[in-house]
Parts: sequence; structure tokens; C-alpha cells
Amino acid sequence: MFNQRGAPPRPVRGYSESAEAYLDRLGPWLDQVAGGGGGAAGVPDVYDTSGRVIFSGRGLYAYAADGSLPIAPNVVQIDTQHLVDAAVELAKLDQNQVVTCTPKLIAGDIVTLSLLAGDLEAVEARINNLRVNRANIANAAIGSAQIEDLAVTNAKIADLAADKITAGTLNAALITVINLSADSITTGTLVADRIAAGSITTGKVASNAITQTAQGYVATGNAITTTEGLVMDTSLTTVGGPVMVSVGYVASLQADAGSQIGHFLRLARYNGSSETNLVGPSALVANTAQDTAGDNRSVSLTIIDTPPAGTYAYRVYLQATTSPYTVSDAFYKYISVVELKR
Repeated sequence: MFNQRGAPPRPVRGYSESAEAYLDRLGPWLDQVAGGGGGAAGVPDVYDTSGRVIFSGRGLYAYAADGSLPIAPNVVQIDTQHLVDAAVELAKLDQNQVVTCTPKLIAGDIVTLSLLAGDLEAVEARINNLRVNRANIANAAIGSAQIEDLAVTNAKIADLAADKITAGTLNAALITVINLSADSITTGTLVADRIAAGSITTGKVASNAITQTAQGYVATGNAITTTEGLVMDTSLTTVGGPVMVSVGYVASLQADAGSQIGHFLRLARYNGSSETNLVGPSALVANTAQDTAGDNRSVSLTIIDTPPAGTYAYRVYLQATTSPYTVSDAFYKYISVVELKR
């Protein structure tokens, strides 16, 4: 087709001719068709053999082999190989006009200030400083592997069941326990200041836990002569505590009162091989000047012994003084030994 000025036919693009080469040939022809004016006023439309506008006062049109319009006054299509790296800035992209069909995005390919819901779908992604609304996190999407060690603070824990604590140590100084069963205390000791005064009754104390006792009593008499004789004894096994020894008997006088009459007493501890004297052997039990023949005189004695732990026999020996001012016998005899553990 020719324009009104009788311009030569429009150059036809060769089958293997590049778009750039074709445009180089088409430009001079267009200038000729337009009369060299290049303006919109008075410029007629120019058509190709298919009846499509290829030039008008609005600008240049170019058609692809498939009939699409890659070049128009407001459209320019540039192959990616003809773009300089980083030539397209973020401000030049309309978020509603950019569509990607690439099978994957390499790290650093896309930089954006925000993405709307539904904008991006990825099988695997690495995102720094991700902020996601609670409603957009799927249920059970976060597992223990996604939680950093020590990242869960106390304020983030609403309730914690005791059966979840299966290892480690609880610092009792940091917790308060109510309604603790005594059956739950299996090791350690209770210090004395944790026990209320008067709270332990006698029935709660085991037999011989505080004291250890042994005693003996004989009502019948023993004749007392000028030769020392054993009149009573008792045995006790101790753990090393002090031992209180109490002795008592009734002595019968033989003669009338004189200036001083009486008898000797000896108290000894026997360990199975030898004796240790605790009282005596020359301890005189004297009568008073007012005592007369036939009188009975009560005698009692208490001492504290401190033997080491062991088994002992405590023995009482009596011996009369020189006749006639002495005693004839001793009866109602008793001996008591008590280990004082506390």
C-alpha cells in the first residue's frame, strides 16, 4: 500500500531478520512516508499488507510473527538478554503487573517492602525477620525443632502440669509447697528448729530412745559382817551417754549407840574383767549418837557415772565396822541405773 505522496512500498521483514535490523530499514521508509515531518498533525496512517496500522501520528507499531503487538506507542517489549543487570528498579515495577512463572526464585531475586495475603506461595523459603499474623499460622505448624533453646520465658507459660517435670532439680528455696504429705519425704533430715515445741508426744518416742534403764530390788536382808560382801547388782548396755546410779537400803543397828557406829559402803562398775570403784572402798556410813540397838536406818546414794559405750554391771558392797558398834544386816535393797541420752 502506498501513502498519498507515492512513497515506495514498505520494506518487508525477512524470515530470519532480527527486529533491530528490520527497524533500521523501516525507519527511513517511515520518514519518507511521513514527509520528514515526524509530527502528529497531517500524518496519515500507514498499513501493512494485512491491513494493520504500522505507523500513525500516535507512533510506531510492530507485530510479532504470532500476531501479537510487542511494540506500540505505549508498549515496548524488550527481551531479557537485552537488559543490563539491575537496570529495572523497584520503583518501575507495578505490583499488579508483575507475574513470574519461573520454577524457583534464587536468594536475592525479589526485594519488597511487603507482600499481601495470597501474593506468594513457596514450597521452601528462607526469610529473615518474618512477621506473621496469628491467624495465618496453621495449627500444629510449630514443632519443638522450630523453638530456640531457652526461648520460652516464664511469662509465656500459662499452666504447667507437675507430671511434665521428669528430670532436673527443683530449688526448694524458690517454691512454696502446701499440703505436703509426710510420705513424700523419703530422704534427708528435719532440723530441730523446724519442729514445733511440744509437738512430739511421749507415744511418738521409741522405747529407750531417750533413756536406757536397768534396776534391781531385793526385800530380804543380807547379813553384814566385818568382811566385805556383795549385797546387790544390776547390768546395763550403754551407747556412751552419762549413767545415773541410785542405791538405797535399810540398815539394822546391832548395838547401843556410842560415840560413832556405822558401816562401810563400796559402789563399783564391772566391765567383765575388772572393777572400777565409783564410791569407796572406805566410805563410812555413820549413825548418829542418838541411834540405839534395834533401830533401822535408811541409806540412799545417787551418782553420775560417765563410762564409754559398753555393757556393765553395777555392784554394791557393804562391810561392818568393829563390834559392838556396827550394823547387823541390810534389807529392802534396790539399785537403779539410767543412761541419760539427752
